Amino acid sequence: MKKSVLCTRVLLIALMFLLISQIAFASPFYDIDETDPFYPAVERLSKLGILGGYGDGSFGPCDYITRAQLAKIAVTALGKSASAINGANASLFTDVPNNHWALGYINYAANSGLITGLPDGTYRPDEYVNYGQALTIIVRMLGYTAEDVGYHWPQSYIEKARALGLINNLKFNADYYIDRKTVAYILDNALFTDMKSTDARKAKLITMMELSYFEDAVIYANQDVDKSLESNQVATTSGTFKKGSSGVDGFIGRKADLVVDKNNEIVLVIPKEQNIKNYIVDSIIDDEVTLISDDGKTQVLEFEKSVTFYKEGQKSSFGALKSSIVEGDKITIYSNDGKNIDYAFLFPYTMEGPYTIYTDYNELYQKISINPNTKVYRDGLLSSITDLQKFDVVYYSSPTNTIYAYKDKVTGVYEKAYPIKANVTSVSVSGITYQLATKQAINKLNESPGAFKIGDKVTLLLGKDGQVVDVVDMGQGNIQSYGVIIDSYEAVSTDEDTKGANEYRTDVFMADGTTVSLKTDKLYENHRSKLVEIDYKDGLAVLNVLPEKKVTGIINRNDNTIGGHKFAKDYAIIELVSKAANNVPTLRKIEMSDISTNELSTKDVINTAFANEFDDILILYVNDVSKSTYQYGILTDVVYNKLDAFSTARYGIITGGVEKTYISDGYFTGLSKYQPVMFKLSGNTIERISNLVQVGSGTKLQSVADGRIKINDTVYEMDLDVQVYEKSDITTFKAINKNSLKDYSNFELYSDTSLRNGGKVRVIIVTK
Repeated sequence: MKKSVLCTRVLLIALMFLLISQIAFASPFYDIDETDPFYPAVERLSKLGILGGYGDGSFGPCDYITRAQLAKIAVTALGKSASAINGANASLFTDVPNNHWALGYINYAANSGLITGLPDGTYRPDEYVNYGQALTIIVRMLGYTAEDVGYHWPQSYIEKARALGLINNLKFNADYYIDRKTVAYILDNALFTDMKSTDARKAKLITMMELSYFEDAVIYANQDVDKSLESNQVATTSGTFKKGSSGVDGFIGRKADLVVDKNNEIVLVIPKEQNIKNYIVDSIIDDEVTLISDDGKTQVLEFEKSVTFYKEGQKSSFGALKSSIVEGDKITIYSNDGKNIDYAFLFPYTMEGPYTIYTDYNELYQKISINPNTKVYRDGLLSSITDLQKFDVVYYSSPTNTIYAYKDKVTGVYEKAYPIKANVTSVSVSGITYQLATKQAINKLNESPGAFKIGDKVTLLLGKDGQVVDVVDMGQGNIQSYGVIIDSYEAVSTDEDTKGANEYRTDVFMADGTTVSLKTDKLYENHRSKLVEIDYKDGLAVLNVLPEKKVTGIINRNDNTIGGHKFAKDYAIIELVSKAANNVPTLRKIEMSDISTNELSTKDVINTAFANEFDDILILYVNDVSKSTYQYGILTDVVYNKLDAFSTARYGIITGGVEKTYISDGYFTGLSKYQPVMFKLSGNTIERISNLVQVGSGTKLQSVADGRIKINDTVYEMDLDVQVYEKSDITTFKAINKNSLKDYSNFELYSDTSLRNGGKVRVIIVTK
């Protein structure tokens, strides 16, 4: 007989899975930490009364098990403690006195064939048990004998234990003593293993203790969710049970195995490993639901009508609930594999508000029950309470403890009230009509006591549905006062007061991403594509072209700076996508994360507007820095035509899985055939084209998720629309779905620029 060198000799490699699924209680023993891999087994066996600790509050995880102790553990696990106590009369063994604490258990174990004595008539109750002996007893507890497993002891029993999954990932020598924690782990596995049975009905060891075992039960309601339940009840797909001291309230929504006693009380909750994601509904169209995740990312999911949904303690389906799902609802999706939806929970919201922030976010503490767990979304992005700004419009959902803030504003001239100013329901500002959603907004824009008159400059604060909830005078120096001129022209007025008269109109791309048609004091056709600050005089917009100021340098996304300049709390980045021949621009609003480089040069920046005496960046006007207008693919052919006065080129490119032909006026050098390229089109004409940069390669794909790919222990940021091509030879490429990457063994990753400069993987080439 040998002792193990150390308690840690047994390798519990896969036991970390159990840590994921254990009940979140404080450890019942001071010498066992919840992070220990064997803790869940000890905790469960302790709750079932099978394996307890010592009087001093310890468990002794490294103590060896004696033959007497194992007899009691085995008999208790079989639910035969009462029979054992009744049989504590005369000892069957010469070395077990009639007053021995384990007499009844030893007698029962011996009579039932679990444990045998020695040839000399002794039992040796205080002798330590080795692995071979322990596994033999536990396998016998499941109903197996030597006839079932074989007569090569102990190897036959060890192999049966392995086949039953009792000793997964354990490494040991059969003649080494076994410690208490390892016995707990093996026995815990055995409790939920099918016993030997001669009929179709499979019993589990756990059910021998007058306990019921329910697998894969969804715990979907307690009294907080369903008021029809009693305070000590919980509803599951396997029935309604008493909570007891199981801690089941902490697992509402989860799928779990349940152990229930004869009094219908839950004894154990063993949660299943699940992928759980929380979302806020942004919109719903047909069966497609646009959702915002906890990390602020947006995705569209198409739900099958039959997918199980739980709402307010009632089981239903997506098809039945679809018509009632609205923006702001919370949906929690549960998945077994991280891909397919198993079921979902729907939490309807009730909105408080809207509230206007007139100074700063501290105002909200007097109106909303804000706590450290309150989630904040600002314009759909996960934020914090301190991110909320002056003149934000705020709503609060108490069921989900979530704040929704909106910063959409419209600044312009108050041109008209509908139907009349004395009974206003909508207004025209800078040529666009807006509905009024609150009494507050109506009162500020009506005839009496309205704070604003026709012809005044106003800023409309828009709520979650784009309607006006408040009206303020923001003054100058805010992002609503800036835009880029698109075009300027003469028009005929359609206003009742000036109908038929000529007027000047200028289309401006505003810093908030909207395009407005302003009635201006003059024509600004010579200032197309210019960044302007907008003022108002006598009901007309006056556009002041900003002098050229360029902020360049390193982008620090952590500090939110460029070239050492901080951004204002509320700022905007406007990107010039392209310009037509008459200087009419195509523009879009972008975010810092859209910039595909880590440094801005003078050619990248067109102009900058500053917010204050610190020169914080208020408006950054840039030249196609996102590369959003570029397409990506594989260059298969290039033919240059060089004439005396004119040069052209023709390109064959596989993009989106289809080979297409494009031309260019002039030609681009430095291109390599059968390599990934990026190119920008104007119609069917290539304006720019260049080879992509190879940024990585490898043979070991480890993960593809959330816009990232991990190859050979290196993580790469990946474009969500990344193109993947299988290369069968040097000239042959076939587009494949990125979900098929797992089927390949060689990977080449290409980006628009180096990863150091903020590049993303745009094209992946794979081979088998």
